[in-house]
Amino acid sequence: MVAHGADEYPEAGAVADERGELTYGELNANANALANHLEASGVERGSVIGVIARDHRGLLTTMSAAGKAGYRLAMMNTGFGKTQFVEVAEREKIVAMLYDEEFTDLADALPAETLRIVTWVDGERPVPEGVRTLDDIVADGDTATPPEPDSSSSRAARPVCPRGHNVPSCRRSPVPSCSTASRSRSAAPW
Repeated sequence: MVAHGADEYPEAGAVADERGELTYGELNANANALANHLEASGVERGSVIGVIARDHRGLLTTMSAAGKAGYRLAMMNTGFGKTQFVEVAEREKIVAMLYDEEFTDLADALPAETLRIVTWVDGERPVPEGVRTLDDIVADGDTATPPEPDSSSSRAARPVCPRGHNVPSCRRSPVPSCSTASRSRSAAPW
């Protein structure tokens, strides 16, 4: 959607937050820079990246970048305590965590090898050493469109219904376009 908006309406407003408005063209360039940075940092297509962020440009940039690069995205609950946060990150095998500054204590509990990127800086605490900010990545990153994921890795990035079917093809999914499973009205929704 972001790439389409950038192609069709590059100067139209895509998101507005405390820092102002971003156009579709700007949001798309930001997502490209993040996707290219993650790939250059060794995050393989099909890997799981996590995000714990409030509603702002950083969250939308992360969501779009994940789709562009063929990453699975684990959207972490902002109400998680440290134990829950770490358990979900381990279970989902998250290799990179993008987070707002206010969630630094949670991110610090992750294994040292987990790539960390701060999506929103309020300036209330220093950014940890060795951690980049999304603003820095966008400012000096490669905004070229990343290569499209190949079919083997992009499969991991597709949404699935609770039974594991790809959403566009599963009738048991809550998504109306699902169509492969039984169409019996008496069947459970999934």
